[in-house]
Amino acid sequence: MTIYFAQRCYREYSGPMLGYLWHGKLLTRHLGSPTMFQVCLPRRQSARLNLTFMPAVSILHIENDPDDVFLTQRAFKKAGCENPINAVENGEQGVAYLRGQERFADRADYPLPAVILLDWNMPLMSGSGFLRWIRAEESLKRVPVVVLTSSNNDADMREAYELGANGFVVKPRTQEAFQEMARAFAQFWLHWNRADAQATANPW
Repeated sequence: MTIYFAQRCYREYSGPMLGYLWHGKLLTRHLGSPTMFQVCLPRRQSARLNLTFMPAVSILHIENDPDDVFLTQRAFKKAGCENPINAVENGEQGVAYLRGQERFADRADYPLPAVILLDWNMPLMSGSGFLRWIRAEESLKRVPVVVLTSSNNDADMREAYELGANGFVVKPRTQEAFQEMARAFAQFWLHWNRADAQATANPW
């Protein structure tokens, strides 16, 4: 059985009534492709409920500021994304996580991520150092890495892309913008994007 989480939003109703209603509970079904469904309320209720189902895969967040970790996790939750977000403090811990070393040895608790959110300016191993490492690892080099940073420096952005980043996002300044960014990120990377299954297979 495949587990999916639902995100909901209400819009003006159009179209026929479909066969499933969402009541705020986790839905479990064995679903094939595609994994996005629309659930419509009757016309008299003047609303439409759209469900976007996302497989229960995880995100690795490499970030040294605990406040930013909290804000990011809150934004994803408020955006309707219930996928696990595992946070580590710097690039060195990110390497240990991906290698399954030390406290990260149990893949049930620390699964390989579908996508990595990477801060740029960190102690011990910076975002640039982490990118150099992961893109040199044959078994991990195709894992998507999106830089999420407070730096708005064009030189940092260019370096990130040169080192193989899949995206460069400046941290939004308001809660509403952070939530909108989280929603767009989750829908693209956890739903629409077709990931390489071998990129997230355990290499160790």
